[in-house]
Amino acid sequence: MRTLIRIVHDANDDPAVLRELGRAHDPGVGVVVVRPTPGRGGAGITRDVLRALGKRFDIAGTPRSAAGLLSPAVIWLGAEHTRYLVITRAHLLDSEDWMTLLALRQAGLEELWFVVHEPALSPAQRDALAGVKFSEIEPAEAASYLPPHQAAAATTHMSESHPPVPRADFAAFLTRSAELLDTAEFQLVEQTYRRGQRVAEQWLDRRRRTTPAELHAFLGHLIEIDDEIDAALALLRGAQSRLFLAGLLVQIDVGRFSAWYDSTPRIPLSAPVSQLLRAFVSTRHAALAALSTLTRWDPARLARITIDDLDQDASELRGGHEIPEHARALVRAHLQARTIDGACGADPLFIGQESRTAASTQLLTDHLDTVAARTGLQFVSRAQLAAPTDRIASWATIIKLSDVQR
Repeated sequence: MRTLIRIVHDANDDPAVLRELGRAHDPGVGVVVVRPTPGRGGAGITRDVLRALGKRFDIAGTPRSAAGLLSPAVIWLGAEHTRYLVITRAHLLDSEDWMTLLALRQAGLEELWFVVHEPALSPAQRDALAGVKFSEIEPAEAASYLPPHQAAAATTHMSESHPPVPRADFAAFLTRSAELLDTAEFQLVEQTYRRGQRVAEQWLDRRRRTTPAELHAFLGHLIEIDDEIDAALALLRGAQSRLFLAGLLVQIDVGRFSAWYDSTPRIPLSAPVSQLLRAFVSTRHAALAALSTLTRWDPARLARITIDDLDQDASELRGGHEIPEHARALVRAHLQARTIDGACGADPLFIGQESRTAASTQLLTDHLDTVAARTGLQFVSRAQLAAPTDRIASWATIIKLSDVQR
């Protein structure tokens, strides 16, 4: 795909133009606005691009040279599905920086903008654009070209204490809840139940058939959304009802589930956790920490993950571990980095620092310890702690399992 180059001429250096462009910055929807640091040369502009993506440079695995930063910048822009890259005050950058920015087109950008606060391009800037097609626009036109800014959707929260739910099975769950709860409490329970149905529907849409292990992993990830056992049980009941319609009959032992739930620590791969991990320029650290949080596998098991174990878009890890949308770029970036290295198929996702063989348990443990020290997150770093999803079969029994025909 050819990247469209736009030159925005803001000869009056209107502060309102920069404010408007600043509001458009939203990597989540593919718009990255970069404010270059004055007086920097060499690796400065790639460092500014990575910083706009949320990266930090005081943590392990961060290259220092300009050449070393260009590849991570391309990988992360591509992994985040960046569509528009906007460079403000581009007239202060030298021609080498402009050439570096043009090299970022290989990330699959739709548009690359240079905002210059001059009435015309300088000879050096035109030389940097030699052989490149570009269009020149005025600030008044700029807003119409960028996608409209979308305010962050408000998060729907349950009440501080989720209403208690009956222990009835999924077929009678809503009826019994309506009988036992007042109207306001029942509405909250029904909301949670319907959410379980929707999540199960989305999970089913991703497959033609499934296995018991995948189903157990799905149930485990489903109930990490909430901190209260009544909310978790309502989610499960909703999911059960949708799975039943697809030919998957699941029985839940509420007593065993309660014991498991009370004894299992839950640190889900949430959006705030993903944001913490975005600080890493190193794709290895970010992907390893994301998959460790998702699965709670120990380093020895993480070392056995192969390229084929991940969907091409990093939406799922084999075994039913669906990767939340907000975390997919973290894994997608490392998958892309390994693909650039020529890895494919049964090649390991994580390799040793000086080899093409699978990374050692000690190396991955060290990496997770590094991430923990920088973020405050805790990981399963020793084999003696079993992954919680391995024990879900103790309370979720598949009575009937048939191929899901969609």
